[in-house]
Amino acid sequence: MSLACLGSTGLFEPLAEARGVPVAKEAKPVKKLAIHVEGKNATALADQLVAAGPDGMEVLDSAAVEKALRQFGLPAVFGAAIQNKVQRKSLQPNLKKALAKLGADAFLLARETLVGKTHQLYVVYYLKDANAAELDQAVNLGNSDGAQRKAIKLALEETLKSLAPPAPEVLNADTPEPEEEVKLETVAKDETNSTYRAGVAGYEFVRAQLGFQDGGRWFKYSDPISANNTRPYAVFGPPALNVAVEVYPAAQSGLAVIRDLGVSLDYTHHFALKSKTAQNPDGSESAEFDGSWNRFDFGLRYRLRFGADEQPSVLGVSAGYGFQNFVFLPSNATAEKIKLEVPTTRYKYLRLGVDGWLPFGIFAVVPRFSYLAPLGASAPAERIPGPALGGVVAPEPIDDTVYARFRGASVKGIALGIDAAVAIDSGFEVRAGFDYTRFFSAFSPEIGDAFVAGGALDEYLELKLLAGYRH
Repeated sequence: MSLACLGSTGLFEPLAEARGVPVAKEAKPVKKLAIHVEGKNATALADQLVAAGPDGMEVLDSAAVEKALRQFGLPAVFGAAIQNKVQRKSLQPNLKKALAKLGADAFLLARETLVGKTHQLYVVYYLKDANAAELDQAVNLGNSDGAQRKAIKLALEETLKSLAPPAPEVLNADTPEPEEEVKLETVAKDETNSTYRAGVAGYEFVRAQLGFQDGGRWFKYSDPISANNTRPYAVFGPPALNVAVEVYPAAQSGLAVIRDLGVSLDYTHHFALKSKTAQNPDGSESAEFDGSWNRFDFGLRYRLRFGADEQPSVLGVSAGYGFQNFVFLPSNATAEKIKLEVPTTRYKYLRLGVDGWLPFGIFAVVPRFSYLAPLGASAPAERIPGPALGGVVAPEPIDDTVYARFRGASVKGIALGIDAAVAIDSGFEVRAGFDYTRFFSAFSPEIGDAFVAGGALDEYLELKLLAGYRH
């Protein structure tokens, strides 16, 4: 009797197929999803992420997921690494190992954040063995549970469809089994054509910075002949605030030529600048000056990317107009008498520059160099102070600046600097570095000129600590 049962059981499927009866094939294994969510509402948000997936999707036990993550040396709290592609990439090999241990087909990382007043959930979704995330975006959650559920479902529903459990296939024996479909590998979009990546240097729509600076100036003449009125000058310590912004208006347009063309603005103002001459031997009052020191630059910048798309090196080429003023304002009668002997300058110049962004993980080196071509430095010969031909005394200079006192003044300049930058979180960074600016000039004095020297060297050094943001 048992033999007969075994026989009929073994022959049931072939006989049924021969008669054209639909036969259910064995269902494929259910796909599994591992989830890790961080934030004060992590549990509720994890439930909403699961609800955004298809019915029947298997979600692994959270305790088992956390245990696997710890087993392969991953942190209990990923923090900013969830949003930072560079930090996340260094954790990816161990994430793959944890997925393999769990037998999971996909991994969903999420972090609840507050960007300004916007409540967000940053979501990253990996398929097993994939090197790039299938989903990598911030989801604006809104102010209610309903808005949150709607936003999460809209962002994830389509992506999570791939985890839907497959229905059993039913074939009719009279219909030949279809040939295996040849699947063409989809060519991934060339991300070098992407015009915007949150927090990644070289792709941003806007970059802004605000910082504190401390600086100094050193001015001296070469071959000063009229030594009594060619005074050198040195100061270090006036603090300053700096604000700068770069905007790439077409960054999100996808137009290959103009998307990397930006407009830049940079302004620095130093405070508490006071100067005075040394005590006079006869005990008379020293000359005392208040001061004004500021710097401005406006220009165009074009950026070029090299290397890995996720963390490119960036070369910037720029041109612009700028000014740098260092003005002495007499604050007593003695200072008023020598106001044409102190090195007041008002440089206006055209600038051509190059700069770079050279990343090393979360760190980057930011070098820069510019050539400065001052405008209108030389004063008309008839306005140079001193006896003119025929014994007529020429009038005072056009203004109180150094280069209005000397005949045939020719001025050139350079600026260079370097920063060390550290990426913190979601496009934020901190920088520390310096800028050095050097103006050098030559004069062509004639006999009888009131101010006589071969030239001058004017140097500026600014040390800085800046906070920046890319979007």
